[in-house]
Amino acid sequence: MRIRNLKTNHFENPIGYQISSLSLSWKVEAAKGKKTAQARVKIAEDEAFENIVWDSGLRSNMDSAAFAPDFKPAARSRYYWQVEVIDDAGEGGVSDIAFFETAPEKVEGKWITMPFAKEIHGLYRKLIEVPAETGIKAARLYISGLGLYEAYLNGKKIGDEYLTPFYNDYNYWVQYQSYDVTDMLAAGTNELRVMLGNGWYKGRFGFIDKLDRLYGDTQTMICQLIIELADGNRISVGSDESFQCRQSPVLESSIYDGEVYDANLEVVEENWEPAVLADEEIQRWSEKLMPRYSLPLTIHEEFKPIEIIHTPAGETVLDFGQNLTGLFYFTCDEPKGTRVYLQMGEILQNGNFYNENLRTAKQEFVYISGGSCRVVRPHFTFYGFRYMKVEGIGDIKAADVTACALYSDMEETGRIQTSNPKVNRLFLNALWGQKGNFVDIPTDCPQRDERMGWTGDAQVFAATASFNMYTPAFYSKFLYDMRLEQEDLDGAVPHVVPDILDQINVVLKDPERAGQLGIKTKKADNGSGVAHAVGADEEDEAAAPVEEGGADLAEPEKAAGSCAWGDAATVIPWTTYMFYGDKALLAAEYPNMKMWIDYIHKIDRTKCGGQYLWTHGFHYGDWLALDNFHKDTCIGATDTYYVASSYYLYSAELTAKAAAALGKAEDADYYVKLAEKVRAAMRREYFTASGRLVVDTQTALVLALYFNIVPEEARERTIKALQRKLDEENIHHTTGFVGTPYLCPTLTGNGLVDYAYTLLLNEDFPSWLYEVNMGATTIWERWNSVLPDGSISDTGMNSLNHYAYGSIVEWMYRYMCGINPDEKKAGFKEFVIKPYPDRRFEYAKAEYQSVYGLIESGWQKIENGWRFNITVPFDTRAIFVLEDRLAGAVTVETEANIEAADIEKLLNGERQAVLQPGKYEIQVTER
Repeated sequence: MRIRNLKTNHFENPIGYQISSLSLSWKVEAAKGKKTAQARVKIAEDEAFENIVWDSGLRSNMDSAAFAPDFKPAARSRYYWQVEVIDDAGEGGVSDIAFFETAPEKVEGKWITMPFAKEIHGLYRKLIEVPAETGIKAARLYISGLGLYEAYLNGKKIGDEYLTPFYNDYNYWVQYQSYDVTDMLAAGTNELRVMLGNGWYKGRFGFIDKLDRLYGDTQTMICQLIIELADGNRISVGSDESFQCRQSPVLESSIYDGEVYDANLEVVEENWEPAVLADEEIQRWSEKLMPRYSLPLTIHEEFKPIEIIHTPAGETVLDFGQNLTGLFYFTCDEPKGTRVYLQMGEILQNGNFYNENLRTAKQEFVYISGGSCRVVRPHFTFYGFRYMKVEGIGDIKAADVTACALYSDMEETGRIQTSNPKVNRLFLNALWGQKGNFVDIPTDCPQRDERMGWTGDAQVFAATASFNMYTPAFYSKFLYDMRLEQEDLDGAVPHVVPDILDQINVVLKDPERAGQLGIKTKKADNGSGVAHAVGADEEDEAAAPVEEGGADLAEPEKAAGSCAWGDAATVIPWTTYMFYGDKALLAAEYPNMKMWIDYIHKIDRTKCGGQYLWTHGFHYGDWLALDNFHKDTCIGATDTYYVASSYYLYSAELTAKAAAALGKAEDADYYVKLAEKVRAAMRREYFTASGRLVVDTQTALVLALYFNIVPEEARERTIKALQRKLDEENIHHTTGFVGTPYLCPTLTGNGLVDYAYTLLLNEDFPSWLYEVNMGATTIWERWNSVLPDGSISDTGMNSLNHYAYGSIVEWMYRYMCGINPDEKKAGFKEFVIKPYPDRRFEYAKAEYQSVYGLIESGWQKIENGWRFNITVPFDTRAIFVLEDRLAGAVTVETEANIEAADIEKLLNGERQAVLQPGKYEIQVTER
């Protein structure tokens, strides 16, 4: 027996995270038995477990996916924990030791800044004396900055993460990080240095060129270094006027535009001046300072150029072979004063470097050589790119440059492999789209002048994301940001989280500030609530919807409250619970769900006549669908109020399910009844007496079936109507952001499996494999982002790394390969295996590392039938279901210690059987 993968609140050995309550998890592998008979968790103050502070004793009902000990940890303390498991075969095992360390109640330092012009980037230092006569027991650095910081101790970077303290809505909070620096200190004089950058706080951010300083205009930092000496004494150093400062080598930094770095400023050791305290307004930021929620942003895969291209325009361009998000490093040995100029882009045009689809984002790095050979990298920016244009390096070689993928530190948990290499590439495109956009928050795109936490993109991709990677902590931070916003918006959810759109509006509605920036503004006339600069690309904002869409053109007070986008508040918490089974996490996020559905219901009562329909306000609707040919809108042809009412129903149902899971019976009953009233109202409003859906689009029909809006007596008619709509398009979709995620699941679940596979395998526009054939290595924003001749179709809103349509991968896991969570036993404690094979493939298989262990489901084509291979992990069970097209003789092979009683149901002609932990091979003939 092996007990591994111990996590505290979904982190491995966390230091200094926000821990209001404990949730412990572990996995059991290679056990003789099938399930846990008893388990025991011990928590101690020391690694030898001589001072145990909490002991569960042996228990028979302990859930390894999310065990909540009745223990309240003290502030700034490290605890060790270990788990013992005895299985139902009598075998026992003990895990390795894990730990968690809590943050201090307060960072004992002052916010400091420089006595220089605010445009100058600061470098700070503090010399710290450690007595030689005593050893160092432990040392911690607690630190934050406005906007970004990098900290160094004795010349070495502290931590392996970048862009700290990350991105959140500075109107509400800022997080600090905790670092174990014990091994970085030495007896004698130690030097702490901190370099600051603009980041999201002070740098340019938003759709408008020149618009910066959205949250503040002063770079500042706060820190506390605590050194515990072996003799019991303590050294505490907090940031104050005793710190020194000077200009850093970073001359400019911007999330969008990149960085300018002058290596000649590195060697200047004179001209240090005393730091100064930031003003009282900034000192009050200490009230907003909180322990971290964010996962580390770390470097993962690295890429060398696959080709050095000398373009027709005479440029030198490096091709890294993969569109990625992150940083790079290169070796520079150019003479002193040489300016190395790098630009990043996603695509070539006519063989030349191209970046016009980035709009105003420059995506540059300028390095001014100090004359010595060294390895160089940016510090306070990130890039979305496949191609790098190089100027200023005489003879660049592939070995000199490395591109680094930077994303939130989540382990990969899923993998799909098929006999079709193009489908395999599609899976990788979705995975790389996720990696490229999970940069502290789930962004829409990582390269142009946007990079925002668009909620609609996040919710449609949530299940795919959670199959692919371990997402609970990532989403927890995003939903915390969202919750703070909702509390100020009467439950409404901003279009983007954190709500930078509202912050932009605040700035642009100030004539003095707008005038200082040289910007003439106009009110949003498009219903999105997003003011924008005159001359800005109109298409980037939601254009005014056509009348038949039904949307209200009045400008809302806030950029918030759109259906499907706002429903991230219900979809993501419920998805997270389904995948990880953590009720403590669901309880923390339940307020998001409740506030959102209550907001919709309030709009219904106050703006829509209490009809249990959502027929008011601006909605993005079926964004970027292909069935609306009005050039002045990106909103699809599906009535936006029909979409809104559909999500009204869906969110009411999800909130009811969450309430039931949390034991909130009164809430559950209320939201169940609310959902039924909405369903009844939609049937009256949108279905004729003969059962025809009056909104005749692919997306409308899909939502009617997937959300069970359709009356039962009209189901077959609705299925045939959807089939007809697809036939009209030669079995191609016209769906957008709303319809696409549910299209193939709806087809598969309603007897149109062949249609779902045809959509997957289409290779002409519009299709997923069209992108693959055009050389895509991530998912595009538009179905035709690149035209068949290789030219980019649009420059105003055309990202080549935009993961939303990668939601097809959820269908590949759940339907192609058949791995489905069971709502009654969340976290894959119990799950359903119901694959839908197709003879256009030789095989398909999926792996998913659940919180209990590895789930595998795959199938292989054999003569007259199929061979299914299934793995069920310890402490779980699976319901294997034969889909309707499979019938006839069944044979089953299992591991020797599998009980066959339930499997005999399959042998006797039944359609399903319970599979206990173990490996199975099942052969079935095809009807």
